[in-house]
Amino acid sequence: MKLPYVEKVNFVSYPEEDLTLFVGGDREIIFIGVKEDIADDGDILYFIKKASSLRGRSIKKIFISLTKFTSSAILIAKENKLITWDINEVNNLLRIYNKPILPFDQRGKGEEMQSYRNENLSAF
Repeated sequence: MKLPYVEKVNFVSYPEEDLTLFVGGDREIIFIGVKEDIADDGDILYFIKKASSLRGRSIKKIFISLTKFTSSAILIAKENKLITWDINEVNNLLRIYNKPILPFDQRGKGEEMQSYRNENLSAF
């Protein structure tokens, strides 16, 4: 899979859903949802609803969970042709580009992830 080069990115945070959406692109649109906690089918359906409002050019839809996905969430995502990345896939990409990896918290979002974000994401 080849990701498009993105010059301008807009993002919207939904704290009540614990979800952040990114939209960017030039020739094609990339629409990314990031969930810090375990992603379930409700999160995927909410993402699909938000993505359906985008019209026009080709759209790549990626949903990232910074922990893991429930099995039903993965099935719904595949049925709707969404790309899903969990923490392992994100860390593999970060290793390829020699960036610091994200810590994995089995319980979902926690203090470990919050402190990592505060300390290391400014490096990007």
